[in-house]
Amino acid sequence: MTDAELDTFMGLLYLRGVMNARNFPLDLLWSDEYGCQAFRQSMSRNRLRQIKTFMRFDCRTTRSERIKDDKFCIMSRVLYSQKAYIPEVSLTVDEQLFPTKARCRFTQFMPNKPDKFGIKFWILAELNSKYCLNMKPYLGKDDQRVAPLGTHVVLTLMEPYFGRGYNVTVDNFFTSAELAKKLLEKRTSLVGTLRLNRKEIPVSSKLATHDSAFYSCDSLNLVKYQAKQTKTVVVLSTLHKVAACQTEGKKKPESILCYSENKCGADMLDSMCRLVSTKAGCRRRPLTIFFNKLDIAGINAWIIFRKT
Repeated sequence: MTDAELDTFMGLLYLRGVMNARNFPLDLLWSDEYGCQAFRQSMSRNRLRQIKTFMRFDCRTTRSERIKDDKFCIMSRVLYSQKAYIPEVSLTVDEQLFPTKARCRFTQFMPNKPDKFGIKFWILAELNSKYCLNMKPYLGKDDQRVAPLGTHVVLTLMEPYFGRGYNVTVDNFFTSAELAKKLLEKRTSLVGTLRLNRKEIPVSSKLATHDSAFYSCDSLNLVKYQAKQTKTVVVLSTLHKVAACQTEGKKKPESILCYSENKCGADMLDSMCRLVSTKAGCRRRPLTIFFNKLDIAGINAWIIFRKT
C-alpha cells in the first residue's frame, strides 16, 4: 500500500462520515443509484475492504514483550498528542466514551452515557475552539500509580502546558485540594466542582448547613451556592481570590459563573465528533481506536481551517 492509497482510504472514511452514512451498507456506497461518484472513482470496494481488514499499527512479533510495560502498545505509536497549536488561556479536562463492543479488557460500561459500552479516553480541550490538545486512554487499574486517578489524569494531560498561566476547568471527579495545590506550584489555576464528602476539606461538612458561604485557605477558595432548594453547588477555585457576585440577575458568585461557562469544552468536542464520525461496524479494537483518532484529527483540522 502506498502513501497515496492510504490517504485515499482515510479520505473515503471522512467522506462517509460527512455523508452521515456510517450505518449505510458498504456495497451501496459504490452503487449508481444510492452511492457517491467519488467512491467509485477513488478506489474499488474490494480494495477498501482489504485495507480495512489487514491494517495494523504495530509489530505483532514483538507485541508480547512490549505489552508487559505498555498495556496500550498496540496503538501507542499513533496515540494523539499535538505540540504545534498554542491554545488560549482556558482549558477543560473531561472523559470521552467512544462507543464500541469490540473485545477489549479496557471496555467500560457507563449507564449515564448515550452509548453504554465503549473505550474511555481522557480529553484535554481548549474551551473556545474545542481543539483537542491531548488525550489518554483509560487502561484500568494501575498498581504503580500513587496519586488518585483524577489527580493523575489532570497532571498527565496538562504536563506540556505547565508554567504558562493556564486555567483548567474540571468536574467533581477530578477536583481535590491536592490537585489544586500541585497545579499552583506549576503556575496553573483550577476551577472545579467539589464533592462535599472530600476528607481533605473539613469545612465542607459545615458548609452544607448554610445557604451560602465562602472559605479561603492557602490560596484555595471554596464557594458554596444554593442553586435550588434541593441542589447545592460547591466550587473550588484558585483563580478567584474573593467571593464576588455579579451585580445583576440572580447574583451568582463569579467562580460559579466561571465554571458554568468553561466546563463544556471536552463535551462539545465529543458532540462534534459524533456528527461526522468515521466509525463503522468493527470488532477489532485497534481499528476502533483509529476511527476515534480520525474523528478528533478531523475536528482539529476544521478548527485550524476556520481560524485561517
